[in-house]
Amino acid sequence: MTLSRPFKNAAVALTVALVYFLAAKLGLRLAYLYASATPVWPGTGIALVAFLVLGYRVWPGILLGAFLVNVSTAGTAATSLGIALGNTLEGVVGCYLLNKFAFGRDCFDRAFDRAQEIFKFAALVGLASTAVSATFGVTSLYLGGFVPRGNFASVWCTWWLGDAAGALLVAPAVVLWATNRFVFAPERLAEAAVLAIAASSRSSSFYSCLFRL
Repeated sequence: MTLSRPFKNAAVALTVALVYFLAAKLGLRLAYLYASATPVWPGTGIALVAFLVLGYRVWPGILLGAFLVNVSTAGTAATSLGIALGNTLEGVVGCYLLNKFAFGRDCFDRAFDRAQEIFKFAALVGLASTAVSATFGVTSLYLGGFVPRGNFASVWCTWWLGDAAGALLVAPAVVLWATNRFVFAPERLAEAAVLAIAASSRSSSFYSCLFRL
C-alpha cells in the first residue's frame, strides 16, 4: 500500500526540520556576540540544498526547524517566528537565484564543476540571499527588545557572515555528497575537520576585532 502524497510531504518536511534543527544547534555552539547570531550557521546550507533537491514544498520543514531552534535558544515565540521566516525566505531566494542564474536543479549533478558556477554560487547565495535572513532575524530581535539600537549593525554583520559561512561551507559538501562526488576518505575527513575548526576560529577572531573598531 503506497503512502498518500500529503503524508509523504509531511514526512519529508519533518525529516528536513529535524536535520535543520540538529545542524543549527551545532552551529549555535559558536555564538558569542548574541545567542542567535553565530559565525557559522549550517542551517543555511541545509535549507538551500533541501530546496534545490526536494523543491519549494519543503518550506514547512525549514520554517518548523528554524522556529524550534530559535525558540529554544533565545527570544520569544514572536521573534522566533520572525527569524524562522527569514531563514525560510533565505533558502527560497537562494534556490530561485541559483535556478535562474546558475546551475539550478536541472544541472545539479554538474554543480561546482566550473569556476564560473562557483563564483555565481558565492555571489548569489553567499552574499545576496543571506542578507534576507540577517535582516529578518535582527529586525525581529530589535523590535522584540533583545538587540539594542547600538548593536544592530554588529549583530546584523555577524548574522549575515555566519549565514554566508554556512552556505559556502555546508551546501557544497552536501551537494557533492548527494551527487556521489564527495569521497569519504579518512584523510579527507580529518583535513575537512581541521579546516572547519580553523575557519571558525579565524572568523570569531575577525569578528571580535571588527566590532572593537
